[in-house]
Amino acid sequence: GMKICTACHIEKAEIEFNRHKEGRRAQCRTCQGILGKLYWAANRDRLLENRRVLDGPGHGRWGTRTDPELPDILSIEERQVIIGGLLGDGSLTMGQRALVPVYRERHGVAQEGYLQWKADVLTRLKPRLVPHMAKIGDREYPGVYLTTLANPTLQEFMDFYDGRKKIVPEKFVDELDCLGLAVWLQDDGSLSTPRGNPLYARPTMNICSQGFTWEENELLAEKIKMMTGNYKTTVMKAPNGTRAQIYVGTSALRDVAELTAPFWHPSMAYKFPYPELMASATIEE
Repeated sequence: GMKICTACHIEKAEIEFNRHKEGRRAQCRTCQGILGKLYWAANRDRLLENRRVLDGPGHGRWGTRTDPELPDILSIEERQVIIGGLLGDGSLTMGQRALVPVYRERHGVAQEGYLQWKADVLTRLKPRLVPHMAKIGDREYPGVYLTTLANPTLQEFMDFYDGRKKIVPEKFVDELDCLGLAVWLQDDGSLSTPRGNPLYARPTMNICSQGFTWEENELLAEKIKMMTGNYKTTVMKAPNGTRAQIYVGTSALRDVAELTAPFWHPSMAYKFPYPELMASATIEE
């Protein structure tokens, strides 16, 4: 049969309406969605405050905790994987009505083991790995998404964003340690070696940080210099993005490799400059 929507006053098929008891509103699904968004936009602050008071911690998506089993405080390892990830391929996303974010990251199927290692470190955030097919032009690229549950402990990391643009907060650069550096480089590092030299005699690395400003890249480069005690790390022009990226010279890269080897995943060995140091890694495939 047909029904008339009380909002748009258009006659539509009954399948366009949600089932409800007689006497309740008879708006089509399209109008219900539009009216719901308008009401939310006009009353967001009041609704959120009411839910905080009514629900309190540990009550559903509207409370200050989405799951009572999620951690109140992140460990050092969890923080470093998140900081390194947000400098690299990771992101935080918040639904339109969400109070707190989720952490997400995608890699190709060849790096699934690396992503599983991250999921293991973040196990208290209850991550899940979901197959994903990315389509670019006419080609498809299989990959895997890591997605955690929403958690208030992730809220502070929203400082990585200015609106929808990712930035580099100085406080998290100060906090970055060897584990976080290893995660960042495994995400965004690009190893360069002399052509035809399989022994990686004089390798260098470009860090694909073109999404950050020149000043932010300088801040990160200074952090690497401080960690290694080696000044052969510079910001150089990049062909795209913000036209800035970080270059790690040969001598500095050796120091970086020694710092990050214990946290380098075997599936990412193609990005590691000194294979003999991988023997000290604590990560198993």
